Amino acid sequence: MAAYNVAIMHFTGLGTYQSCSVANTFIQHVADVGYQTQGLKEAHQLVQQNRYLKATLIYMELAEMGLSTAMLNTGLLMDKYSVFDSEMTYFAVDVAHG
Repeated sequence: MAAYNVAIMHFTGLGTYQSCSVANTFIQHVADVGYQTQGLKEAHQLVQQNRYLKATLIYMELAEMGLSTAMLNTGLLMDKYSVFDSEMTYFAVDVAHG
């Protein structure tokens, strides 16, 4: 919502200089991130239900799309809870290293 409001401020010149290109940049950001917030909500609900593995997988997918909140939440879940068992971890390492 804040990025949208900043876009409107730049579009109208309210409290800042008027610039359609800057307003367009902020509007594009809102449009790009907007659909990803559903995934954040879903993952948050899963954490509240103690379904950490599923939540972590959703956060990881969103993190790969560049959503910084999802990056942070992935790290927090992986640090605080044993999300992956040791067999999955070794499998992931083997796959990554060929």
